[in-house]
Amino acid sequence: MSILSDFRKLLFAKKAVAKSAVNKAVETGKEVGEEFVEKSGEFIEKASDRAGELYDQASEKASELYEKAKNKVDDFTDKFWNAAEKDEQKARFPLKPIQKSNPQLTAIAF
Repeated sequence: MSILSDFRKLLFAKKAVAKSAVNKAVETGKEVGEEFVEKSGEFIEKASDRAGELYDQASEKASELYEKAKNKVDDFTDKFWNAAEKDEQKARFPLKPIQKSNPQLTAIAF
């Protein structure tokens, strides 16, 4: 009977070791899972912060570009209208008399 008792003790020891190994594996899995969730949360938070920063930078640049474009269009428009007014003034009041076939006739301003 001592052999049976020894086998019983041996099987019980194997069972206990296997159960302990499974428990350790489960605990390790839980720890890894918790660590993964924690790191994922940190990553998402950092990514969200960075996306917000990039959005702010892009918005700022777009605003600057809009202002520059608006100023260029305003400058162009002002130059265009000033040139048009000068041309209109020249057309109404020519600086030099217009010579016709008879050199004694000169243009009269409208």
